[in-house]
Amino acid sequence: MKKIEEKLQILVSTMNQDDKSLIKRMNIHSDAIIINQTDSFSKETWNENGNNFEWYNLEERGVGLSRNNALLRATGNILLFADDDVRYIDNYEKIIQTEFEKRKDAELILFNVESTNKNRPEYIDQKFHKVHFYNYLRYGTFRIAVKKNSIRKHNISFSLLFGGGSKYSSGEDSLFLTECLKKNMKIYQENKEKIEDYLFIITVLIFVISTIANAPHMFSPAGEATLWGAICSYSYLAIWLVATYVLRKRKGWIWSTFIVRIMTIVSICLTMLLTKFNLDIKNMLWAIIAYIPFGLLVPVYGGIYKGLLQSWWFYAIPLGQAIISTVLFVRMQLQRTT
Repeated sequence: MKKIEEKLQILVSTMNQDDKSLIKRMNIHSDAIIINQTDSFSKETWNENGNNFEWYNLEERGVGLSRNNALLRATGNILLFADDDVRYIDNYEKIIQTEFEKRKDAELILFNVESTNKNRPEYIDQKFHKVHFYNYLRYGTFRIAVKKNSIRKHNISFSLLFGGGSKYSSGEDSLFLTECLKKNMKIYQENKEKIEDYLFIITVLIFVISTIANAPHMFSPAGEATLWGAICSYSYLAIWLVATYVLRKRKGWIWSTFIVRIMTIVSICLTMLLTKFNLDIKNMLWAIIAYIPFGLLVPVYGGIYKGLLQSWWFYAIPLGQAIISTVLFVRMQLQRTT
């Protein structure tokens, strides 16, 4: 029996659009309702390439009112909320339908969408997971795809007091999700691209391999860096830079690399202090505090070149990584509060 795919409909909230070019800019090629808040009232409907479009010019203000007007007129099985500064990839309709098909119990799915507005970059989750009260506050409305029947069954709508053009200029997205969670709706976050999962794993594996390859010579008075150790160290630094760029919006990567890099700097500083003041390395407490973290985090750099332990590069490279990681971490925290 042929599977019947649920119809997707995009609900766009925008303002002061003079023509229909918005549809092309957003790369919309599915059914859509566009609520254009402007200074006149009018309605226009048309069919293009098998997709039904409804365009409403409404003399009103407030993003909550805009989204509610779209909800009232919605006819699709799955509704995707949209702002006018997003651009969809070509196969977005199939991706959304497939995710709902895989998750039969899902009533609402939060998708990874990159905004064209550089002033509001979106941090993208690393894995598919269920959304609860403790992890739902970071999602914007334009990431929400929801089953129409579920919304209407639970009588959920957007607040008219919160959001752009309202008394309080933000928060309508969090309030909407709050109501969904209160009604025990099944909410999930979509998985990210698999290639980024692999990049994360490869970086960790090379870190471990490089640490194992370089640890013997770093902790041996007569030891010298080997060619294999050098290859591992250079490979790790290269893959770390690539991963840090590609995963710069990934919360999990930012948290993990920030913690590891800060711990590395702290362990280096503690070890330098212990060496300077000739504290007994056999003292178990000092070994736990400084030398063990040092041994776990620092040998990865040991193959850069012969005699590295006496070189300022030994300190400059992890310090540079720590600075980059800190900048990404601070940027992420600031974004979450705006």
